[in-house]
Amino acid sequence: MLAFGGLSAAENKLDWVVGESASENETPKSFYAAEVPGAVQLDFAKALNYPDYRYADNVRQFDWLEDRFFTYRTSFPKVKLGKDERLLFKSESIDYKFKIYLNGHMIHSQEGMFTPVELDLTDLQKDENTLSVIVFPAPKADRTTVSANGQKTTEPLPESR
Repeated sequence: MLAFGGLSAAENKLDWVVGESASENETPKSFYAAEVPGAVQLDFAKALNYPDYRYADNVRQFDWLEDRFFTYRTSFPKVKLGKDERLLFKSESIDYKFKIYLNGHMIHSQEGMFTPVELDLTDLQKDENTLSVIVFPAPKADRTTVSANGQKTTEPLPESR
């Protein structure tokens, strides 16, 4: 969420999209409407018309998402602020590892769960702004990957030294 000084939550609402890719540096080929805050699986289920995950083995349709990087993106014009007001990006939690970019420049990276983020964007904003959050795949106990067609490959993690 972007918190603009003196504005209500409804006035702070931004339109977010999300896309997936195989690596941090790969640009997603497609973007879909996203709910922020929300869950990436539900955004993809809605965009791709997946059947309800609560029935039978429908949850398996999400397996291919396990090893993907997700890019959340929104745009906004420069926010005019009063003398003592600040433009903040706030999040209660982004799981698990992520990087935040404003206008193509990384402004924050973090690893961990349930840790709030608050970034002051006041002096970083331009006339037109693009805010991106790249969310990394969750860590695993082994190197299990799931391809887009559902095929799983598992490699043991290297021995710790």
